[in-house]
Amino acid sequence: MLGQVDLSAARCFAEFIDNSLDEGIQGTPGRGHSSDGGETLVIEIQPPTIHEYKDDYENAEVVVRDNGPGMSKEALRNNLRAGYSGKDPLDEMGLFGMGFNIATARLGNRTKVRTTRTGDDNWAVATIDFRKLKGQGSFEVDVEYEEKIDSSDHGTEIRIGRLNEMARTLRRKWKMPEKLGDWYTPVLERENVKIVLNNDELSPRPACTWSEERSVEIGGEEYPAMEQIEEKVGEGFYCKECWSWLADPFIGGELPDEPECMVCNDGGDVVHREQVVWGWVGIQRFFDEERFGIDLIRNGRVIEKHDKSLFKWENSNGVMEREYPLDTLHWGGRIVGELHIDFVPVSNTKDSFEKSNPRWEKVRKAVRGEAPLRPNRDDSFAPNRSPIGKLYKGYRTGNEVGKKRLVPGEVDEDGNVTGDNSRPKEWAEKFWDGEDEYQDDSKWWELVERAERAMRSSSGTAPTTGSGGETDSAGDDGGGGDSSGGSSGPGFNIDPSADTTGDGVTGGETTTTEPETGTDSDGGATDDAGVGDGVETEPEYERDESLSGKYGLDDIDQPDIEFNVYRLIDGELEDGPVDVARDSYDERTIRYDPGDQFFTEFGHDPITTVLMEAAYTYRHQMDNPGHWRHTHLFAELQAKYCSDSRVSPEGLASRAQDQLRHIKHRIADEEFELQDFDVDSDVEDDVRENIWLKENLGEEAVEEVLASSAYLEYASHRELVRYFEAHPEQFFDGAVWQQSYAKLGTDKLKERSVDKFRAYLSDVIMLAEEATEVDPATARAARRIEVDRAAQSLRLLEAEATGSS
Repeated sequence: MLGQVDLSAARCFAEFIDNSLDEGIQGTPGRGHSSDGGETLVIEIQPPTIHEYKDDYENAEVVVRDNGPGMSKEALRNNLRAGYSGKDPLDEMGLFGMGFNIATARLGNRTKVRTTRTGDDNWAVATIDFRKLKGQGSFEVDVEYEEKIDSSDHGTEIRIGRLNEMARTLRRKWKMPEKLGDWYTPVLERENVKIVLNNDELSPRPACTWSEERSVEIGGEEYPAMEQIEEKVGEGFYCKECWSWLADPFIGGELPDEPECMVCNDGGDVVHREQVVWGWVGIQRFFDEERFGIDLIRNGRVIEKHDKSLFKWENSNGVMEREYPLDTLHWGGRIVGELHIDFVPVSNTKDSFEKSNPRWEKVRKAVRGEAPLRPNRDDSFAPNRSPIGKLYKGYRTGNEVGKKRLVPGEVDEDGNVTGDNSRPKEWAEKFWDGEDEYQDDSKWWELVERAERAMRSSSGTAPTTGSGGETDSAGDDGGGGDSSGGSSGPGFNIDPSADTTGDGVTGGETTTTEPETGTDSDGGATDDAGVGDGVETEPEYERDESLSGKYGLDDIDQPDIEFNVYRLIDGELEDGPVDVARDSYDERTIRYDPGDQFFTEFGHDPITTVLMEAAYTYRHQMDNPGHWRHTHLFAELQAKYCSDSRVSPEGLASRAQDQLRHIKHRIADEEFELQDFDVDSDVEDDVRENIWLKENLGEEAVEEVLASSAYLEYASHRELVRYFEAHPEQFFDGAVWQQSYAKLGTDKLKERSVDKFRAYLSDVIMLAEEATEVDPATARAARRIEVDRAAQSLRLLEAEATGSS
């Protein structure tokens, strides 16, 4: 039964590593208590080769050993009981009993554990034969002694034999070292620990972040690129025997002398503990569509990598809205972090936190606050001053190159400055490869400074500070704390002091309107301590360079119209989501609120506003519009300026392909063992051919890939549906899609969810394979409706994808 629990090979190894860390590190792993001095804790894992597995099966073993302090005979006996832990589950990760037994049973049917302490005369040895234990119906394990040659030896050795099929290709799982390096980065960086897999030492994979010394200034307030977090969020009574938090009627009053657990028959072992969130959140040196978010950690191990749930806010209707990223969808996000939340329970397989638990809500409140990140999204909340709220305020956008938002830029030959994310991402790989010159952020900072200098030189003047303060004529403050409201230059014309319209926008030349000195960054008047009293100030905008510019049509006898477009970043628009001002015959200023439901909930794109206004203007300026109706003008403008985003058959096919690749990658990356799932011979042939074409690898690689869900990356889309039908539990509950599955009350509800998503997948596959063959102008009505329905299925899968709103 234990061996049937769906635990991947990497997570099996993580169980062994967790137990070694719990025994070998004093205090919480990842805190750095044992970083200095003493003997290095070495954890080694040696799987068998494929040849050992095939040719010498009886002796083939997975071997795990460490040089930790070891255990006594009694401790070993207790720790091997299923579900038992002699340790404090608040302070330990491994919980040697159940997790250890599941992991060993997944790999093989016989496990031998040897352990000893310094000064002991013998090794304590226990042999677990899962087949025999199943027959006897109990989990009582005899512990014996083996003679010890050197009394100074200490540590634990685990040998797993009579291996299951999943152990055959363990040695060649090329993604596993990087995955384990990700999970144990907090420990590998801060503790005196080495983890060795297949004779290769694992390397940590730390976040590639800007230095804590870097910062930006918005509205007169400085926003550092990193926020440290250490906050007590609660306290409570905890039972170390049943791992349950008790109700806390005594918190805030007099504590009982001997509290008892109401769950355990004997009263349990109840202790009083504080609940502390600690870690940091910060800004990555590059944007990425997937690789951003917060690492959620329990006792030194990353349980959830790049979690994005803290970037969502529940509105008054109970709907979770994605708030970040919104301004840089083309690049992705760059807010990252590391949160140690040891008091929040995890799933049995330790691959997710239980986010329905009230203790997770305490974490959310401490780190991202209860208010929306977007200003004035809900007037019932005060401005969001949480750690993530501050980073959002300072770094939400990537549309302003330079020091204003700490965005690297590229200078073209003609002097134009554009944002540069390709080199920052390329350099991040060099950072993880350990190349010395890419370890600090100086090379990324050079790109910021170079763009800043180019913009300054092209304008001929230094930019003014965003709060009306003194200008920074030198421009190189060395700390990223340039207080300018931006820089004048090609595409970035910023000078708040030049406002001549009285409305905070100067004919398209003002990129940002900041609060005057004496107001806080959220619009309230400040006292000497900088605390706002809620007095309203003018809204704050930033120029939207992606939309600003000239719009026109060659087929009409009218001059192009210059549109100066500004995005609301603080405050609110009084008359709806969009405000339009006529500056001259051929010039307009548009201000819009990207957080309004017009854009966030009804799917409108801001460029639609510009094109509608252009169509309206042309229609009314024409002496004889003739056949140029308003809708005709709008359609022509949309065809000209939105060709890349039109919902064409080609565009739908491309999006469908991207979505299917994403789903395959998520499942393949987990390398779930196939067990009784049979891959058809035709599919095997396709996988074999694709591996050879894409990876230039031979038959051994094919065998490895076909042993797990990794084969899906090389299989057809139709095979994805077949695999999903067999293993729906691997796709839901945040793995691929947010839809709940495990906690649905009945099998009927689960079947209904599977049926729905099977239909969505089939529709999306149809788009990927057939959409380009559909001509909307000539296709039968039924065929067009079929494509429309499939497009809705695609939108549903995109919305359900983990990390989406």
